[in-house]
Amino acid sequence: MAEAHVLIFPLPVSAHVASMLNLAELLVLENLHVTFLTTDTIHGRLTRFGDIQVLSKSYPTLHFKTLSDCYDEGDHPGFGDRIWDLISSTTLHAKPFLRDILLSHTPQTPTLSCVIQDGIFGSLSAGVASDFNVSMPIIHFRTISSCCFWAYMSATNLLQCQELPIRGDEDMDRIIKNMPGMENLLRCRDLPSFFRPDKKGNSTFESYVDRSRQSLAADAVILNSFEDLEGPVLSQYVSIFAKFTPFARSTTI
Repeated sequence: MAEAHVLIFPLPVSAHVASMLNLAELLVLENLHVTFLTTDTIHGRLTRFGDIQVLSKSYPTLHFKTLSDCYDEGDHPGFGDRIWDLISSTTLHAKPFLRDILLSHTPQTPTLSCVIQDGIFGSLSAGVASDFNVSMPIIHFRTISSCCFWAYMSATNLLQCQELPIRGDEDMDRIIKNMPGMENLLRCRDLPSFFRPDKKGNSTFESYVDRSRQSLAADAVILNSFEDLEGPVLSQYVSIFAKFTPFARSTTI
């Protein structure tokens, strides 16, 4: 049987990278080959402040590849209001790198057999694979909490129930009543910040919601949670995923 080789591709933001690097370590402990793809900027930070040299020496089947994020260190928009710029830029520049990884193999790394991408990239990996007639499982990892991801997935319903859009500062303390699993627990101000326009009136709401719903087409979805932590919300996912198995305890991802 051919050796399994998994590509892991996180959004190049510290929290996303950290959780998906932990996943990579769990997989190589099972003797899988793992290629961890991130940007030059993030790889540089991991080299200076992380332990990837130790990981590389400890796990010979763990490999690191980088792609250009086209930002200088001081201009890197990896936080705050510019996060969507980073998502869009990475999505654009990752395509040729994904193509090369999907189509190539070396004696050290067998042919790719699975992709685990950050769910915020939506249909990116599936689209590249389809363009080159490559068939393999595409898995989405949602690094945010299950409560937060459920808010993303509930956005359409909140619009239909006229609980969105948020009309302004006077709306911030209004209670959200139609989010299953979290009824009457959240105020408008507790929803993700992109649920309301910025000071210039711009909004990335539709982009985030669309990317989130693209996870429904993935072959599998990994949620960064466990049942003892977010049980009431995790129980709601059976309504959108045909097969859903929550774990009772954390696996330290």
